[in-house]
Amino acid sequence: MERAFILIKVKSGFPTDVVNKVREVKGVKLAYAVLGLNDIIAFMEAPDLESLTNQIVTELKGVKELGRTITCLGVD
Repeated sequence: MERAFILIKVKSGFPTDVVNKVREVKGVKLAYAVLGLNDIIAFMEAPDLESLTNQIVTELKGVKELGRTITCLGVD
């Protein structure tokens, strides 16, 4: 199982509203609006790196309100 933490900056809207859209994305297991440099932190899982990459690039980045993202792959 591949895992990633995604740090998200919202470009439009309120993070507390946008986080609900992030939670609906396939592969997102947890997502929270946070205070600080980033607006949302999401945790995603997928069976392999290719699936995880596809979910991040096509589905997560498809949420219009998202701006900059930083993806941190989890390693055991």
